[in-house]
Amino acid sequence: MKKTVVIINFNTPEMCEAAIMSLRKHGGQDYRVIVFDNSADVDYPALKDLAAMKMCARPFTRKMPGVEVIDNTKGQVIDLEAELAKFPYKDDFGAKVNNNGSARHIITVQALFDIVPDGFLLLEPDVLIKNSVDFMFQPNRCAVGYVQEHQPGNQFDIPRLVPMLCYINPTRCKESGVRYYDPERCWMLTNDRSLKRNWYDTGASFLEDIKTHKAQGSSGIKLGRDVYMSLMEHYGSGSWRRDKTRRSDGVSAEKWLMNHSKLWMPETWARPKSDKVAICAIGRLENKYAKEFVSHHLKLGFDKIIIYDNNHDGEESFDKVLKTYITKKQVEIIDWRNREHDQCHAYRDCYVRYGNDYQWIGFFDFDEHLKLTTAKNIKEVLNGIDADCVSLSWRTMTDNNLVVYSAGTLEKRFTQPAPEGTKDHNGIVANYFLKTFVRGGLPWIYWVHPHTPVLKGTRLYIDGKTKLDGGACYQHPDYSVARLDHFTTKTISEWMTNKVVRGFGCKPSNTAKLRNNPIDVFFCYNERTPMKMDWLKMNGFVK
Repeated sequence: MKKTVVIINFNTPEMCEAAIMSLRKHGGQDYRVIVFDNSADVDYPALKDLAAMKMCARPFTRKMPGVEVIDNTKGQVIDLEAELAKFPYKDDFGAKVNNNGSARHIITVQALFDIVPDGFLLLEPDVLIKNSVDFMFQPNRCAVGYVQEHQPGNQFDIPRLVPMLCYINPTRCKESGVRYYDPERCWMLTNDRSLKRNWYDTGASFLEDIKTHKAQGSSGIKLGRDVYMSLMEHYGSGSWRRDKTRRSDGVSAEKWLMNHSKLWMPETWARPKSDKVAICAIGRLENKYAKEFVSHHLKLGFDKIIIYDNNHDGEESFDKVLKTYITKKQVEIIDWRNREHDQCHAYRDCYVRYGNDYQWIGFFDFDEHLKLTTAKNIKEVLNGIDADCVSLSWRTMTDNNLVVYSAGTLEKRFTQPAPEGTKDHNGIVANYFLKTFVRGGLPWIYWVHPHTPVLKGTRLYIDGKTKLDGGACYQHPDYSVARLDHFTTKTISEWMTNKVVRGFGCKPSNTAKLRNNPIDVFFCYNERTPMKMDWLKMNGFVK
């Protein structure tokens, strides 16, 4: 029987994937891996030092050999919300900070007792394996792992079997009357912090019961700290915290993964045999511009346009205006509705789904039109570039001093580029921004902003010569080979009634800045004229 490893995923698919890859790299392909997926939307309220934020569900979707996903994103297996509702007076701070992550984890592990009765290695998604963990599988014991005797900040200093990496044998536990979940001993399920019952963190009541029931001798359950740390690297709290992207010491998740890439990243990887090229775009309230965007890029040789429909309930749908292209299988629509500021996650999802089907995927917006200078077909340009990531620059287009929307194409309405050196609302030269093509077949990829991804591989500018830094999203523009005409604002009427309404797709802070100063942002790129100001006054945007 294959040894089973279980990872409980909560909105951390990139870390989960790297954890599995590290396990394979240091333990071989024989492990049976189960990803129990608890991913869900979470609305975090504002705290003293933290703004309110919405976290969209981020399930594990990567198809990997020997990996089974148990989908609990809608409570299909365990109704976590119903269980937590039994405790109406649970500590509110825990919900605001980590969505009662410890209790959810504990309840899930208890359910795994029935799902994997033969025993499993519990591995948290923010852990990378460094050495073989085979020896931890000891079916004669209830558990094997590292005992944390003193937990910083724990008022009652309750020891626990740390859940980051531990072996659990449900059959042996049941024989000894040992459970993982005890609602009377679980982290902050009441709002009285003076009670000891509230200070049992994940694995604490489990350890206590093993000792109380004398379910196994003291030898075997405890790994020495040196041995334990030799087995893994741990990011720390990445599996539950509301801000999963950055630790308190400032180290981001993607930086940490790249710093430890030798633990999980393969040394070489195969490129797709396909010569097809695709575009990934995410859009909201873009029906007016969608047909032109699709038609323009199909003429340049793209085989498929993959569109993430980010409209909200009651808003428009791409299906209505792109039906012909969908029927011809030139366009595919992915349901990404009702998700806020989720552009980067859409890009990641697209690459996970289609990264092995295309030689290249370009990640563009509906207001970005690719223009080729030296070729007629995009494949002529990309096929001659030996790189894993290729970037090209914006050419920012003005409003041509037009005021209101008209039915003409973007190409015909907006022909005047902004003066060289035009800066955006953050003071950055607009044309320095890059957008990217990413080669298919890469083992891992992650976006922290929409301009360039985090990946392991070579990066070049579209000229095929200029090397770019790993996280470069700015470059002095060179339009000799290709460019992206960026119809940043369109007219003042389109700007105020469309762009400002939908906001930016990547960061709520950017959207807040846009909505607080929409007129000032617009005039960063365009001439302030009496006709535009009259329109703003007539429509009540200025007095």
